[in-house]
Parts: sequence; structure tokens; C-alpha cells
Amino acid sequence: MPNSTIQDQIRTAMTTGGKLQLNFDQILNTKPSGKLDVYLHKINSSDTVEVDLNPSGGEAAQVLWLPYKQGELTTLQPFSIGNVPSNTLFMTYDLSGCKVFAVNKTTGDEACGPVWHIDAEITTKEFWPQITSDEWVEDWWQPGTQQQVAYLHRFGQSSNLWDLSPYLEGPPPTTYGDEKVLSAVVGGVVNNSKKIDLYFQEPKSSWTSLNYTSQKRKS
Repeated sequence: MPNSTIQDQIRTAMTTGGKLQLNFDQILNTKPSGKLDVYLHKINSSDTVEVDLNPSGGEAAQVLWLPYKQGELTTLQPFSIGNVPSNTLFMTYDLSGCKVFAVNKTTGDEACGPVWHIDAEITTKEFWPQITSDEWVEDWWQPGTQQQVAYLHRFGQSSNLWDLSPYLEGPPPTTYGDEKVLSAVVGGVVNNSKKIDLYFQEPKSSWTSLNYTSQKRKS
């Protein structure tokens, strides 16, 4: 697609299983969650795009950004997602043991819920209370009710870092990596319903859908 924008190429790679890779400058993690003006740099003729704040030679893009913070959960709130046009790209920093957790209502107003980037070493006992104290979760996902959840963690991690079965009833989460592959990238595209269709990619692999499944809150 020689005449397409880099943003178009990223969207196409995510939605069709392409292999275009994203590399994020660490400076992006100094920026808050929400709309962020970035620059996209296609590395020669390779399948790699550098995402940074340097305008020199880059294609300007406004994306939804979710930073990584060591030892913390970062959150992209629904009002940020609802205030961007459809087809806006969602990006978050590389996962190297970190988790991504997203929740949506199936139908109705306030359909789009938050997205969290959860540091690798935070246990479920530590991060689940932070998720359940979120205003959207308190309003729309009470114990005993079901919502749509996309949840990704690294294969082979200790169960105390990812296992939410004491708190949720539903299909198991999606995993990335194996004994040799320890990282992944998560991205997405805002759809016409103002929800984020999520995708993930392991190094040198194709983009794959990160599917939402119905999860019932136990507590």
C-alpha cells in the first residue's frame, strides 16, 4: 500500500493479521492516558513503525495512549475513548509480563468501559480492588452481573499474578508468549460504537484479535 498513510497500514495490519510491528519510545510513558499527538516513522522498507514525539520525518497522528508505570495500574477512562473519532488507534506500551484488562457493557449507554495496563509484579489481590473501585465498574458491573472482558497475561506466570477465578466466572483469559517469547504489544481501533476492538502481537508474529468474553463478577 505505497500511497496509504502509516496509520492506515497499522489499522490494516491489526485487523487483517499483518506483521507490521510497533516500537514505542519510552518518553511516551511520561505522558498521561488519553488523546496524545505522536509521530509515526516507517523504518525504511521494513515492517517496523517507530512511535515517538519527534516530528522530524514522521507522520503526525492523534492516538489513544495508555502508558506503563512501574508498580502501578494505569487506566484509560471511557470519556477519553468516547471523545475521539471512530478508527482512532489505541496504543499502550510493550508488555513484558504486564497484563491488559478491558471491560465493556454489552449494550446501552456508557457501553465502553476502562482499559488498564497492569504492571507485571502486581498480584490479583492488589489490582482487583483497584479495578472494582473504579467509578465505571461501581456503576455498571456490580457483583452478580455480567459484562464483556478482554484480559491478556503472559504464559507461565505464577497464578497469583493473573488468576481472577476467585473474582470472576467465565472463560479463561488470553495468554501471550511461551518459554522463549516473553513480550507482546497490544493495540486497537475505536469502532463505530465507540468501543475499542483490541489486538495483540508477539515479536515477528501476526496481529491477533484480543477477544472479549462474558464474565460474571463474584465479588
